[in-house]
This record gives sequence, structure tokens and C-alpha cells, in this order.
Amino acid sequence: MKRDRISLPGIGLVILGVLFTGCTTPSPTVAEEAEEIRIGVLLPLSGPFAGFGEPALNAIELYFDEVNRNGGVEGKPINYFLEDTGADPDNAARMAKKLIERDRARAILGPLTSGNSIAAGEVCQSRGISMICIAATMQGVTEVGDHVFRTAITEDYQAFIIAKFAVESLNSRRAVTIAFADDSLGQDISAVFEEQYRSLGGGRTQAQVLDPDSDQWNASVGQIAEFQPDVLYVPAQLDRVEKLLPRLRDRGVEAVPLGSFMWLSVDPGRSAFEGSYFVDHYSPQTYEEQSRRFVAAYQGRFGDLRDSIPALAYESAVILVEAFRQARSVDPAEIRDALARTDTETLIGRFRFDDIGDPIKPAIIRQVKSGEIRYVVSIYPEVVTEEEFKEQIVPAVAADREDLPLVAVLNLALSGISKEEAVIIVDLIGSAMANTGVFRILERGQRDKMLEELEFSYSDMADEGTQIEIGRQLAADRIITGSLGALADRYILNIKLIDIERGETLSASYQVYKSMNDLVDNADRLVVDLVSKTAF
Repeated sequence: MKRDRISLPGIGLVILGVLFTGCTTPSPTVAEEAEEIRIGVLLPLSGPFAGFGEPALNAIELYFDEVNRNGGVEGKPINYFLEDTGADPDNAARMAKKLIERDRARAILGPLTSGNSIAAGEVCQSRGISMICIAATMQGVTEVGDHVFRTAITEDYQAFIIAKFAVESLNSRRAVTIAFADDSLGQDISAVFEEQYRSLGGGRTQAQVLDPDSDQWNASVGQIAEFQPDVLYVPAQLDRVEKLLPRLRDRGVEAVPLGSFMWLSVDPGRSAFEGSYFVDHYSPQTYEEQSRRFVAAYQGRFGDLRDSIPALAYESAVILVEAFRQARSVDPAEIRDALARTDTETLIGRFRFDDIGDPIKPAIIRQVKSGEIRYVVSIYPEVVTEEEFKEQIVPAVAADREDLPLVAVLNLALSGISKEEAVIIVDLIGSAMANTGVFRILERGQRDKMLEELEFSYSDMADEGTQIEIGRQLAADRIITGSLGALADRYILNIKLIDIERGETLSASYQVYKSMNDLVDNADRLVVDLVSKTAF
């Protein structure tokens, strides 16, 4: 792989302005078609976001190097062309134009931020070149046109996810949102959180908009203390949050702080954030095999992963290269169509694009705890209806049931749940799996008899490696395993589908239920969600 050139903002712009007067995308020459895959990369390597740009570039290089070591794309090596956007949208637009017109890039990775992505996206759209924005979360980025995609989940979706987590996992019934008067985006996100929180059954809310020029906020702090919330949603800059939280605690506010992707650089050693949760795009502690390989390779070459930006960049590179593979062409129109059809596994699970180029993928909840940032849970997009599931998934699998994969539902890890109750839930999961028409299910009686003959006990199933070995001994193609626990007045069911041959988790789902009756009545929906995220 070659990194052919890099330009810093402002260098040579007068000369380039004379050279680049055309507005159409040049067609690839026969030699280019035969020799290489030309990709443009737009990242901030100078200015306030340079600390994110370099790690993103490291991750992109890591994946491109891996692809080229393994023969490239259909035998063609990747050759990428790098330009520095800085933090200037106008410069991002100029650099996008340069990559397309001078370097003949057939697609572009980046930019990183929303403002730069909108500006560069307008250039790419006008020239019919597809672009994958790496960390742009602002609403409307992909509305520029059908050649603009992104891998980061939007701010509105983040607000929905953290509201869902607050209500269903933290059992929150009273929430305060806090934004700042000079941050209209933070105010908009807070409003989305409030709406979603109430619609999910969260109860009462209070909205506070603080003066950014103050560092006391006495009146607002007093109102919050009087309201007695159990969660605080603060989608704001970390330095402001760090000043605010101790003042609230001094007034006796013990609510759990909740944050957004703006918290991605939080210092877990800061006591102000202890016990807080925030939405992110990635955690190195997730269980997918591809993620484990990425962490090992990145840390071995570049050192620690400070935040989720390298993972987003790597994910973007994986998706773009896969589009070139699927298109079997460097024609920009075919690349765009291939991107729109994306349905692949990335670092945290299944990834698709919706109709406007926004991602359909899991969101990650992380917690600051005891000086660490810990992975809590992956929250997947809303479950499809059973009718949609059967229309979209079932016809795609084999009509002959003997050809369907055999699944063994193993006993669940339990916390605060009796084994008798767990047996009922395991049977429900097995029945729901059978009803999808996608799998054959190993009956529990037959499973237990085989396990007894193999001298495996209930406790043997705690380790995932042992679970996979049990699956092999049962001659199963896949296993379902997971956990079932009681937390306060809620029940949490977490299940995952594991491929025995590859030893990989194919999909995972969890749900929080208000009662055991609620769990029994709705466990089948969780199974539909699990199977709908599995590629066949």
C-alpha cells in the first residue's frame, strides 16, 4: 500500500485552483482499472482535532495493510491518498475536490467531524463519488445526498439509547437534562432525551439550561436538588460537566450522570464521573472475535486505544473495502450501490445502512467505574415485528428442515433466579427459535440425556470455551447461551447465538422486563430480534 501524498491546509491552493476547474469525475483508465484501488482519506492532522485524526489514520492504515498483505481486492492493491482537513469546512471541501480531480480517488474515507463532512459531502455528491464519514453525529449529514454515508450513530439516536437504558436498566423515574445556553446542539439533544424518556415510561423530567460564563449555577443547582432526580443527562463538553457534577453532589444530588459521545475522552480517574454511563460507538471489551483481533493488532503496532475513534475509522475502512469487493469494479456508481446494500459484520456486530446512509448497528453503553471505563451492554436497533421477520428472513433459508442448522439452547447463567424458573425460560427460547422456521432445535430432554452421558454438569456451562465444546459434543451447529438475572424489581435476559465451527458470536440481544410474567409473555420477541441480526 502507498500513501501517495499529503497536503496541509492552505498550501498550494492558488496553483491548484487554476488547475482544477472541471466539475466532472474523470473515468478510470484501463491501467487504473487493472492496477489498483484508489481511495481518498480526509482527516484532521492539524488543528484542534489532530489528536483524533492521527489514531484514525493508524486504524485505516492497519486495515489497508492487512488487505494488501492478503492479495488486495480482487488482486488489486489499495493505494490511498491523504489530505489534511484541519477543522475548516471550506478546506475540507477543497481537499475533497483535490482527491477526486487530481488523485482520481474512486471513493473517500472521512472526514471526521460533522461540519467538515457536510462540506466535503457536497463536493462528493456533485461529482458522484461516495464518501463514508467517520465520526459525524449531527443530524442531516447524510441528507446531503445518496453518495454520503456515515458509520457513527446520530446524536438523536444516542439520546434515545441512553433514555432507553435509563428507564429499562436503571429503572429511572425522574430525570433532569442539563445543557448550556451557548450550545444549541446540546439543548436539542436534551429535548430528544426528554421526549424519549417520557414515551418509554420514565416519568417526570426537568430541563435546565445553564449560563456558560458562570461556574456556580446556584439557582439551577438548587432546583435540581429540590427535584431529586435519579439520573442526570448532560450532553456537554467534559470540562463543563466536570465543574458541574461536584456542585450537584455538594447539594446532596446523588443522581447517576449520563452522557453522550461527547464524553468519549473522559478521564476515568476523575472522581466527578465515577459511576456515570455514556453512549459510545465501541468498547475494546466487547466479545466479537473481529474486535479482539483489532485490539491486539492496533495495540501491538500503535499502543493503547484511548477512545473509540480508531474503531470507527477501522469499521469505515472495512465497509468501504467490502463495497469494492461486492461491486467487483471501481466505477463510482457501482461502489455507491454496493455501499447501500451493505450487510456485514464489523467490530461490534451486524452493520447495515438505512435508506439515507445512516448506520443500523449496535450502540454501546460504557460506565466509568473504579478508575476504568467498562463495557456494560450493546443495545441493538429496535426489533422487527414477527411479520416482518418472517417475510424477510425465513424465505432466505433452506426449505428442507433437515438442511437447517441444529441449535442447542444451553442452560443460562443465573443470578437471583431459581433453576425451575430458568428451565421454563430455556424452553420458551427453544420453542421461539423453532417457530422462526430458521433452525432445528435439539430438544431439552435429548440434550440433558446426552450431557449426562458426557458427564457435563450445570456448572460446567459457565465458561464460553466449554460451552462451545459442549455444542460440538452435542453435534450442534450453533448454541444459544447467556444469562438471566433479577435486579431490584426487574428481570434481565441476555442471550447470544454462537457458531460452533468458527467459535464466533453471530448475534446477541438483551431485554429488561418489568416482571417474570412480562418476560414469559415477551421472550419470543427477543428471540426474533436475535435471529433477525444473524446473517444467513
